[in-house]
Amino acid sequence: MKKLILLFLFLFSVKIFACKCGNSGEIGIQYQNADFVGEIEITKIYGNNLKSRIYKADVSVLKIYKGKSFGTVEISGLINDIQSAACEVDLKVGEKYLIYLSKNDGDNVISMTTNRKSLGSEKYTISACTPKTFISDVTDQKLKTERQVDEFLSKSKEKLNQVFFLDESVSENSKGDFKDYEISDAKNKFAVYKLKVNEKSKIDHIEAVQNFESSKDLEIMNLMKKNFVIGKDFFSEVRNEEVLLILFYRPENKGSDYADTLSGELK
Repeated sequence: MKKLILLFLFLFSVKIFACKCGNSGEIGIQYQNADFVGEIEITKIYGNNLKSRIYKADVSVLKIYKGKSFGTVEISGLINDIQSAACEVDLKVGEKYLIYLSKNDGDNVISMTTNRKSLGSEKYTISACTPKTFISDVTDQKLKTERQVDEFLSKSKEKLNQVFFLDESVSENSKGDFKDYEISDAKNKFAVYKLKVNEKSKIDHIEAVQNFESSKDLEIMNLMKKNFVIGKDFFSEVRNEEVLLILFYRPENKGSDYADTLSGELK
């Protein structure tokens, strides 16, 4: 886990005036940390607050996976005046999003130019760091899979903590066992695993809540036990705990320099 902490400290210490987000990117963790998960449409933009650099939007809730319906959100920034370095965001009427909202959205923001404490409130606030996926009129496999995961989690009886992993098979000399990993007969685009993690943050036992339904299922679980170090976030190790982990199969990432075909993130 020291590698995870050192990586985060390195990224945080880079002196650039830019927006830094504190969330990990794993959908399971985003779902777990959110008070509301669902699909919304922006119906009205108004109400610039020059002092706090906040504007408002009325929304129509199209679908709910978690939480309750609402009608208004605050948005970080000013209409037609966005400071990207301060994690502000420009939303437009008519845009639709699959979104993960928390009443402490400011905790996801590590801004180097603006004090974000004002964002933490009983209202939902959207910033550049709020996990969200734009919904277009074009069919998108990533969005389809994300919807399937949120639907799965909304119905799941498993209430264990969601986690992420460090793959120790990745090194200076190797891109890792899951780089360009191929599953020719996968019926599912994602798998969900229940893990028993030991005091060294390694997997002692693994059970598939939902696997890929492929001939590689057992091999994948063995590689996870061999290579994965499990964490809750950049600073918290998982020790002697039972947790859940989601793994995605993204064959379109084959040959990519930035993403694996088997990944904890849907990218």
